[in-house]
Amino acid sequence: MKLVPRKMSAEERAKVMNAAGAKARERAAQERYAIALPHVRRAIEANPAITLRELAQTLDDAGVKPLRAAKWSAPSVLNLLKAVGLREPAKT
Repeated sequence: MKLVPRKMSAEERAKVMNAAGAKARERAAQERYAIALPHVRRAIEANPAITLRELAQTLDDAGVKPLRAAKWSAPSVLNLLKAVGLREPAKT
């Protein structure tokens, strides 16, 4: 069984692979958010004035790993909050 009904050009293959990669990255991000979000919500409920650095430490202490780094950073926590809608993106 062929995956595609015809031969694809290099450009077409690149488009298909880029789209598949984007879907895989989005799925992986949603899985990470599902793991990290309960910890973030609990920390915010316990201390509504919690800082991004304290949230990063909370995630590190809980053993939740960020995507690319060894530890969570304030900017990565901010990106997480924006992605799940807990923080509005900055208006430019």
